Amino acid sequence: MTPLVILTSSQVIALCLNLVSSHSWIACTDYLEQNGEYWDPALCRGFPRHAARFTPRSGQFGADKGYDVINPPEDAPCKTSRNDVEAYDKDHPAAAYFIGQKVVIVHPAKNHVADVRCTNKYIPDSGNRIWIGPRGALSDVTLTEFQTNLVADLGVAPVGFNIPDDVTTQYPKPGFQNAPKFCENPDKALATNTFTIPDMQPGRYTMMWGWYFNSLQDLYTTCWEVDIVFSRAERDLILLSRGQNTAEPGNEILIALAFVEICYKYKYGPESIPGPVALQQVIQSTVPQRLPVTFKYRRRKINIHEYF
Repeated sequence: MTPLVILTSSQVIALCLNLVSSHSWIACTDYLEQNGEYWDPALCRGFPRHAARFTPRSGQFGADKGYDVINPPEDAPCKTSRNDVEAYDKDHPAAAYFIGQKVVIVHPAKNHVADVRCTNKYIPDSGNRIWIGPRGALSDVTLTEFQTNLVADLGVAPVGFNIPDDVTTQYPKPGFQNAPKFCENPDKALATNTFTIPDMQPGRYTMMWGWYFNSLQDLYTTCWEVDIVFSRAERDLILLSRGQNTAEPGNEILIALAFVEICYKYKYGPESIPGPVALQQVIQSTVPQRLPVTFKYRRRKINIHEYF
């Protein structure tokens, strides 16, 4: 027999507040920090379709410009129609992945995280998926066709009656709610997911993120184009042609960027920070021994001697 669950009035109110319309979207399709805490546009190498209009690099992260799509129609599963020429530009390029790459994608939390320090443990998360369309397609396939080609199941967040309160405060989390600094800014906190590119034929594809919020009948989607290549070397050539960093996701990219920044400030002054540069060239043109032992970078305290 299923045990009777008696809810307090506050729990009933929490459930009612949570089972309302929601929204979120993918803001970056190739981010250089796994389980990150704060959005940094310099760490984004790939963007979703028509990002310049809806989620621009230079705009406020998480600002709602109508990019969310809820329960899209079968024949129009993406927010905008496929047009690779109009959908991307030099500041918002399409993603480039290699087979086996660990990819980090980013979305704003938009108040939808169960964390008892600032919300409650009943905020739902019903599923998170990455799907892919056929190689070389020139237009979008149907929603059903996307959903027949699963790339990754990103899991679901630990929420609900049977979850201990302290579990909701622990990060990283699976699913939608992986936002370590959620309570600092519940609407616009950075949330990330990570998945690996499987063995597949190289080419241009459309990927789709799907988030099921209240239930499997409550689907939000975002679409993006991606060039998939065999090797990291091939991927790096694409990134270098754009003047982008070729590092892999992780905290090491923050260390590298911090070192670049402090070297340039030391040698050329605080207003001299360039665009993407080769770390090795910077190291060769500076005097590391004269750098400070520790410094703050993007709200983090870094001991440089742990890395160099």
